[in-house]
Amino acid sequence: SSLNEPWRYDPMFEANGFRVDSHNAHAQPDGTYHYHGSPNALFDVDSVSVSPVIGFAADGFPIFGSNFDDNGSIRPARSSYRLKSGSRPTGDGNPGGIYDGSFRDDYEYVEGEGDLDECNGMTVNGVYGYYVTEDYPYILACFKGTPDTSFNK
Repeated sequence: SSLNEPWRYDPMFEANGFRVDSHNAHAQPDGTYHYHGSPNALFDVDSVSVSPVIGFAADGFPIFGSNFDDNGSIRPARSSYRLKSGSRPTGDGNPGGIYDGSFRDDYEYVEGEGDLDECNGMTVNGVYGYYVTEDYPYILACFKGTPDTSFNK
């Protein structure tokens, strides 16, 4: 499925019934393992230290845990997405109902709402990277760079 496909279910919305393990991940039928939320084993969210690099996205940029140094204060990065207010469109191909987080399209990016850009990344000390957030989009929402062709399925 395409990242741009409308009304994709958010696997981290509990009522959707996706089966993720205690690290918010699952295996695909081909055996590949991927995360939909915070990879809990890879960093300590309650730590008072800067989170390490926990992996790399398909475009080569690093993925960091949640914590960064904000001018001497260590704190979790905040997503700039928020739940839309009101109701989803109804009619042809639209699910209707209120925006509750069931779908990725229930969220909207609002520049400056949090720390991170539309892809859930930012530049810290001259290094661009994605940050794990407690809220949507959890890891990344898009790619800043070009994903390597080896990730095409």
